[in-house]
Amino acid sequence: MTVQIGQHSPVDRISVDPELGRLFLPASMDEPDVVDISYHYGMCADVGGGDYSRAEGFAQGFVAATNHCRGRGDSTRAGHHSIGRCGGKYRYRMSSPEPLAIAVDVDQTLSLRSADGHRAYINLDGDDMTVIGGEEAEVVIDGLTLYGGRLVLPDTGDNALRRLVLRNVTLVPGIHLSMDGEPQQPTTPSLVIEIPNVTVEIERSILGAIHCVEGASVTIKDSMIDATSRTNVAFSALDEVTHGGALTLCETTVIGKVAAKSFPLISNALLDAALGEVDDWDAPVWAQQRQTGCARYSYIPPHSRVPRQHHCQPQFASAKAIEEAELRNPTLSNAERAHIVRGARARLVPAFTALRYGNAAYGQVLLAAPEEIRRGADSGSEMGMYHHLYQPQREDALKFRLDEFLPIGLDLGLIYVT
Repeated sequence: MTVQIGQHSPVDRISVDPELGRLFLPASMDEPDVVDISYHYGMCADVGGGDYSRAEGFAQGFVAATNHCRGRGDSTRAGHHSIGRCGGKYRYRMSSPEPLAIAVDVDQTLSLRSADGHRAYINLDGDDMTVIGGEEAEVVIDGLTLYGGRLVLPDTGDNALRRLVLRNVTLVPGIHLSMDGEPQQPTTPSLVIEIPNVTVEIERSILGAIHCVEGASVTIKDSMIDATSRTNVAFSALDEVTHGGALTLCETTVIGKVAAKSFPLISNALLDAALGEVDDWDAPVWAQQRQTGCARYSYIPPHSRVPRQHHCQPQFASAKAIEEAELRNPTLSNAERAHIVRGARARLVPAFTALRYGNAAYGQVLLAAPEEIRRGADSGSEMGMYHHLYQPQREDALKFRLDEFLPIGLDLGLIYVT
């Protein structure tokens, strides 16, 4: 930020230019040596690493093992029911020669979290943060924001971690952002799962792409998986071409291509993916096993290979449009059916207010988006990560109530602040 003292600034107050990042001090004020500024981030909902309250999701009965974040080169090893806690709104930078590593003993559980109401940033500084565990070991990471490196479950030969939980976590899409918010490594995954037989649960979090071996299982709810482009790979095996593990998506937005061994469930999700001009993939979203699982009330890109779809777009809208056309013309030709399908697919395209991490409207479905997406979930809410806000229902309820008190001759108009 630039600090300026000028003749045209107010004589009795400090002025802020939020567009150009300038701070104007009155000409009568001496230039200070240090300027302290407090600020807040905006977001549509409590998703990802944030300083909102998360105490209700904390594991109970744990004994605190440490009250600070260990530096780079330290291996945090957990005993039974232990917690590593990062307190305050601080940035932690890994500065010793070895990368940050978490090691959990057999049958033990480690919970690494920010203190309630706080957010801790951890700069991995180009290295990977690794998680290793013995048999039946579990790790819970809550409330942290990791950037500058990947979170990796490495295949060390003896890594038998059973369960990893990421709750209210941000693994910055693109690893690191430039000053203007552009991802610096747009095709680098945020989470790499190299070991089979592990269960990964992701809740209310924001992640970049995920690379996952076939034998693992990943469940994602109320979250955003952002490969920074709809033609980049959001979920796949380690080679970015073959299928990753079993993937469950509930109330989740995915930006990028997805290849999974199976989809046990896709529900109220929004998958925005497309093939590139020159692409080794056969479909933007595809499962190796399509006989099991189902997809319901979600947006699935055309030409995807997924289990049986129920009320999914644009397939459902296309079928409905053909049915209505056949009522008017029972002799509808195949060419006419294909034309109707192309029209429905062209109209039903996801649209977002913003798709860059760091923007306050990040991942929000545009108000002008098709109603089949904006109100297409099983509850009548929008598909994707903000399903739990029930924005369309809140809008309808407000209009209904205000209409009762509106004077005759006046019309109601809503102005959306966020």
